[in-house]
Amino acid sequence: MFEAAIFYYSYYSLLGGTDVKAAYIHSFITTNFLIFCIWPSHFASDGANVLWTRSLLDALADFDSSATANWFVIDRRHGNGVVAKFESNAMFVFHTVNAYEVASKQDRVDIVCDVMQYRNMDVLEKFYYENMISTASGAGNPINPAFKKPHHYVYGICDRGKSCFLDGLVKVDMETRTSKLWSKKSHTPGEPIFVGNPEKAGEDDGAVLSVVLDGESGRSYLLVLDAKTWVEVGRAEAPGAVGLGFHGVHVKL
Repeated sequence: MFEAAIFYYSYYSLLGGTDVKAAYIHSFITTNFLIFCIWPSHFASDGANVLWTRSLLDALADFDSSATANWFVIDRRHGNGVVAKFESNAMFVFHTVNAYEVASKQDRVDIVCDVMQYRNMDVLEKFYYENMISTASGAGNPINPAFKKPHHYVYGICDRGKSCFLDGLVKVDMETRTSKLWSKKSHTPGEPIFVGNPEKAGEDDGAVLSVVLDGESGRSYLLVLDAKTWVEVGRAEAPGAVGLGFHGVHVKL
């Protein structure tokens, strides 16, 4: 079971809930709605296994590919609770990308939810290694924060199976469904961070930063890509290895 609530310091307002089994998920939020998609990443024994295993990963039940992903749309403005329910094919998602509302031709509101989707939870088993340099893992799919809803470009890390870990940085054009790739043999990139050009207004006018581990030298460097061309324009070398999983957001001070 899950419930959605908004907290205001010492009290909260209950918006809605449902009786689906507890699961590992990320949620969406738009101007007027909260959206939950409960994919088949349920916790065994109704979540009690978390206490026994002391691990969210080990507490998950086996993935059921015959099950459905259940979507719940909750009104966050007028207290109407769950206003819509949908089903889709089974999937697994680490992170959501974005969500926004668009006007519908049927005098309704359509909600666009963008995710990085996996067919199952097999990706979780790829994080087992005999010798871990760092226990932090890299993942992410940021956008230009100045172009929230809707967005045109998504930046992320990709795994093409050409390394023991993540092996490339990708820029995805959500309108043309095309992509650009940056990759270098034996180099493992971290989550991309977009930095906008203050003198230009285009969504991909700026730079993308990523902390990359050079597997040959054992040292990391801060990679700078031109966000528009996806070509390297510079890098700053580090004296040693930076733990995988470093991520955040660029803020102008």
